[in-house]
Amino acid sequence: MKLIAEITDKEIFGKEGLSFAEPRYTARAIVKNGDLYAVIHSEKFHPYSLPGGGVDDGEDIITALKREILEETGCTCGSIAELGMIKENRAQADYTQISYYYVVEADSVGVPHFTEEETNSGTELQWHRLSEMIKLINDIHPKTYQQQYLKARDVAALKEYITNYIFMGAQPCDADAIFVVGGSLPEAAELAAELYHNGYSDKIIIGGKFSVKRDCFPLPEFEMEYDFYKDVLIKNGVNENDIYGENRSGYTKQNAEYAKRVVDENNLSIRKALIVCKSFHAKRCLLLYQMYFPNVDFTVVTFDGFDISKNNWYQTEYGRERVMGEIKRIEEQTGEHYANLG
Repeated sequence: MKLIAEITDKEIFGKEGLSFAEPRYTARAIVKNGDLYAVIHSEKFHPYSLPGGGVDDGEDIITALKREILEETGCTCGSIAELGMIKENRAQADYTQISYYYVVEADSVGVPHFTEEETNSGTELQWHRLSEMIKLINDIHPKTYQQQYLKARDVAALKEYITNYIFMGAQPCDADAIFVVGGSLPEAAELAAELYHNGYSDKIIIGGKFSVKRDCFPLPEFEMEYDFYKDVLIKNGVNENDIYGENRSGYTKQNAEYAKRVVDENNLSIRKALIVCKSFHAKRCLLLYQMYFPNVDFTVVTFDGFDISKNNWYQTEYGRERVMGEIKRIEEQTGEHYANLG
């Protein structure tokens, strides 16, 4: 299993030192039920945490995972996918732990079976949308040494999950059309032109007007995104007759909606298509285009816009804002069915 993080007193407190104690092993999960995620709430033990717990003697990791998920959420496990491993070395407590994290789709939902101590302390199961769950865990103010580690561990797991969820570019393949999602970066049209010249498709569909957040297109020499993209494509050797598009859309959902009109009005037959967009925009673009083209097999081909990539998005406030904004918009624009595809 992939190592997500190693957490020590140095990372949390800036203090040197390591424990050489034998590790405790745990199985933990991000548990989904539709577009809702399980969170364990306990004021006494830890305000908010992801479900999971220790592996008993003689248990394998998956058996322990299923038992812990049933106990803490009342859910039986459907699909189970590896997320990663997190190692903790708590020198001050002379304690080490290795946690194996998974992503679990709930197969059935029942009632949690908390211990008497947990019940008496007010431990409860809550279900939240992804953006809410992330905020709850990120906003914890740990009061104890142990809680510092509990938060750091879950935050590391969530960072890995968010990265996998949002950044989903793939290698290009032969397609009937290339859709270029609206924007103001030339890299989108340049990448589409490259795909065109490499023979992946002989049709490029572009849009739109300009962002609803603006009063005009940001480059004064162009009135609209459509004009800008078309200019970049032609300068990069794309035949004008192979360019289709619209100049009315003002946001991503409209890009997909009006692209469908372009396809229908031009009687284009599309069974497989490429979507070209920024890497942090990939998940939402795919879900929205699937909404308007349910019978098309899409592959998303991305570039890193605004210096935001899967490897650095969490390192700057701007990167975190853009990625968290994508998660919120997915929840608002696509609805439960499409959010659940993640």
